[in-house]
Amino acid sequence: MKRRKLFWQMLMYFGIIIILFSSVTTFLLYKESSEVYQKERSQHQKILLEQAKKSIDTRIQVAFNALMQLQNSQEFKEYIRPNHKEAYYYRMLQLLKQLKINNSAFANFEYRTGVLNLADNVVVTQDSTVNKEMFFKELGFSKKNIAALEEYVHNSTPQYGNHQVMILANENNSDYLTLIKKETNFNKVETLFFISFYVKGFFSFVDAKDKEGFCLVTKDDIKYLQTDLDSAKVKDILDPKELAKLDELSFESGSVTAENARYDIHLTQSTILSNLNYVYFSPKPASIAAMKAVYLKALVIGLSLLSAGILLAAYLVNRTYRPIQHIIHHLSQYQKYDGNDELSFIKSTTDQISTMNENLKETIEQNKLSLKQQFLHELVVGPMGQEEFLEKSKSFSIKVKQKNVKVIMIEVDSNIILQESLSYEGILTVKQQILSILIEEIEPFFACELFEYGYQKIVLIIHQEDTEKVVSKLTLLFSSLNEELELNIISAVGQPVAGLEQIYHSFESASKILESKFALERNTILSYEDFKYLDQTNFYFPLEVERSLMQLVIQGNREKAENILDRVLEENLHSKKLTKNALSQFVFAIRGTINRILQAANKTSKEIFGDEMSTFHFELQQINDKDQLEERIRWIFSVMLIQISTKESKEETSVATKFLNFIQQNYEKDISLHDLADEFGLSSSYISTIFKNHTGENYKDYLNKYRILKAQEILENREVKIKELAGMVGFNNVNTFIRTFKKYVGLPPGQYEKSS
Repeated sequence: MKRRKLFWQMLMYFGIIIILFSSVTTFLLYKESSEVYQKERSQHQKILLEQAKKSIDTRIQVAFNALMQLQNSQEFKEYIRPNHKEAYYYRMLQLLKQLKINNSAFANFEYRTGVLNLADNVVVTQDSTVNKEMFFKELGFSKKNIAALEEYVHNSTPQYGNHQVMILANENNSDYLTLIKKETNFNKVETLFFISFYVKGFFSFVDAKDKEGFCLVTKDDIKYLQTDLDSAKVKDILDPKELAKLDELSFESGSVTAENARYDIHLTQSTILSNLNYVYFSPKPASIAAMKAVYLKALVIGLSLLSAGILLAAYLVNRTYRPIQHIIHHLSQYQKYDGNDELSFIKSTTDQISTMNENLKETIEQNKLSLKQQFLHELVVGPMGQEEFLEKSKSFSIKVKQKNVKVIMIEVDSNIILQESLSYEGILTVKQQILSILIEEIEPFFACELFEYGYQKIVLIIHQEDTEKVVSKLTLLFSSLNEELELNIISAVGQPVAGLEQIYHSFESASKILESKFALERNTILSYEDFKYLDQTNFYFPLEVERSLMQLVIQGNREKAENILDRVLEENLHSKKLTKNALSQFVFAIRGTINRILQAANKTSKEIFGDEMSTFHFELQQINDKDQLEERIRWIFSVMLIQISTKESKEETSVATKFLNFIQQNYEKDISLHDLADEFGLSSSYISTIFKNHTGENYKDYLNKYRILKAQEILENREVKIKELAGMVGFNNVNTFIRTFKKYVGLPPGQYEKSS
């Protein structure tokens, strides 16, 4: 690779970065400018709508004021007298004159007024008196308008001083928009007032070519519409279902903008008529012409950024290339440089230097693991000198970060049940398997250190920021292992420390947590916070103690069961000063244990305690005196120990025989303790107890011994491949089969076959 080629390639990489930066910046600028343009446009539309509202509301207010003057005039009062037959036409003419006077005073507001006494058929206007049918025709009333008017006349109940106004929809595109108001005076004479506005004087800002529209709406209908769009398009924009929700809108801050994919819709409410709303809609800008200024601004800035970026890239490439020249100069002392391909020369020279130290590195690596383990042990046990720490941590390439670290200590708890089911070697094997799982599931994903510590413990050093993820993964792994293998794997998360050299503090806190695990909540993962806030208000009844107590009661081991029960009752009812709530929780836990014992023994409370004690749950909860509570709990466990062991002794022999027959008929299948429980409808713990009592072995040991016995019979009678033999006797893994065969027979299956 020659210099110019390297130079231009570097320039190309920088150029791509500059182009991407310029493109993103231009896009963001365009987006921001577009939003500003949209806001300004929306604000302008709202101002237009407010101006239209002010203009129309003013006309309505003037018309209502003139109407109020008319109602207070002597001519109107004479017109609506009950006995109106006397000089009726004279009074009608007088009212006509008064209307003409009022309307001439407000002629600039372009409206006309009509008055109709509902007892009559004649409408009085400022111009003439006319039959109401003719008057309706002049105003362009449709049949729908007339029907709505008749419904308004019959159903409305106006009160003095209250504007109950009906707005008729402009059905036939007439020149008028009519408001109708019904009034009833103290003589119960009903009068209709018609205020008809000349609509072409209302609006002046709607641009037909831009497909805009302005309308007056109520929640029932569109009362007036000015647009060149067809009615179907308008209904698509102003959805009738949305109009029905107008009462739910809040107009306290002025206009409201409605949601629509293609149109900007602004609404505002009339200050005179609360049921009248003004709506202005216009299509959202989508063309380049509409936003020409925005596009042009973004383009100019984008090109400017690009130009400046290219110049900057050229400068940076020159600056970046200089260190390469210095490297070549220093490496020339190891190998002669021919002046053509810089990168190839650098690679070949560094490979040569690397090869010179390869043997030394291999020697160090071979001894590094044991030395590293020793270093980590020393580090967690106690403080180490600063110089020694820095030297060794650098030498052993510690993977975990040096700052903000903590210890997670993992322990395979050797409770009573585990001691009965696993030997010392078995527990060590379990720990090795857990270590292998952690190496596969934790080490590849986190910067951490993992090593064994003592007989039952594994120590994991992690960074503080990885705590949540690591704990989540450990919880998932150990919950599954605890359930499938009936183990009790507990992890204690120590307190965080500032640096790796102080990790022994975190190790010490994790050790204390494990020591106090029986007093903490029954979790797979125990944290420093759990230990920190532990006090005398927490009752003592850990899961391991409960399991041991249940197992001993089911086995009928009275002495050991009572010893555990004595310790639990002494701790909670005498040593600890439990609050009322904590004591209630302890009683609830004891009740749960009793239920689980009965379930595991496949018994009901009635079978054990009789009719009078079938509701012992409620009785325990009602006892307030600690001495009485202790006496009752002891009595319940005493009865269970006697009854369960007595009843079991009569039934266990036949049940155990069924279990053994099932195993002998299905040993070649993958059958677990849970499968056996499902087959016979019993609990796993109950079956495990029967096996222990009648065979002296746990279920897994008995099954494996029987399978190996069958494998011996097959090997003695015919030749078979080891892998095939493993499948014939129920082993899914040939290595597991070989290891198990050697454990019980003392020889691998291949050697046993030869010897037999």
